[in-house]
Amino acid sequence: MAAISGDSTLRYYHYQQGVLSIVLDVYELHQSALIRVRTDQVAVDNRALKHNSVSCTCFIELTELSTVLAVQHGVYVPSPDFGGLMQQVRNHHHLAYGRRLGEAKLLLALRGSGSLLTCLLPDSSAVTVELLAAETNQTNEPLLG
Repeated sequence: MAAISGDSTLRYYHYQQGVLSIVLDVYELHQSALIRVRTDQVAVDNRALKHNSVSCTCFIELTELSTVLAVQHGVYVPSPDFGGLMQQVRNHHHLAYGRRLGEAKLLLALRGSGSLLTCLLPDSSAVTVELLAAETNQTNEPLLG
């Protein structure tokens, strides 16, 4: 799904009881997708989400945390370099600081002009994707919340 998510539009998100639900209009599929993620860490950039389709245009990015963060004693740690630390914070990699490798292996992000929505994943099995029927999403307005 991440490979074909370019120019998607975030229509809706909701976090409740450890499950993040996201509805994306996926341009490549000409269809909407419901993505459910089991996670306990979610970051939302409300400034980036201005409730219009341009600011909600995004793509899915999956990052393997062990490739972008240092690990000491089996725990993710911040970059000792100030510039590296700032880059990690901008990309929301800091959500994993202090977490054990087994607790969080991936970072799922919806990226547009910035990071719209980001969450930690224990592994890829924490994500389910369901394509929605065309008539499910008739509105042109994003349903954020």
